[in-house]
Amino acid sequence: MLKFIRNFHLYSGLFFTPAIVFFAVSGALQTFDLHENKEGVYTAPEWIAAIAEVHKNQRLHNVQPDKPQPTEVKEVTSEKQQKAASSPMKKRNKRPKSLLLQIFVALMSIGLILSALTGIYMAFKFKRDRKLIALAIISGVLLPVAFLVL
Repeated sequence: MLKFIRNFHLYSGLFFTPAIVFFAVSGALQTFDLHENKEGVYTAPEWIAAIAEVHKNQRLHNVQPDKPQPTEVKEVTSEKQQKAASSPMKKRNKRPKSLLLQIFVALMSIGLILSALTGIYMAFKFKRDRKLIALAIISGVLLPVAFLVL
């Protein structure tokens, strides 16, 4: 039974490692808002915006729902919408982000990536069936990519 658990842990870890690394990298970049353009100050690189779209919305960056044309947009603001815009929740979200928490999240992402990569190293170093190890990792890359483009 212990051998089964070890093998399950090994191969499931190898299978999910590419996704773990991807989400750790994209999440760290989003923590510092590097995926969002700041008008006149910063333009996000296309690759960061693209991986953020996959991370946040599980779709490719260039796939967006049709937006109404400017002539179709109606300016209707009800009393309810005006209250919502000036609600305490809106004001509460204006607090600055915690730089210490952002740094912690970045360090956590680095630790997760290093842990995942050392797991791959140890799998190849101490396990005999390297083809099965490579198959698990390659499957962990190809399957999510296939789901994304389908």
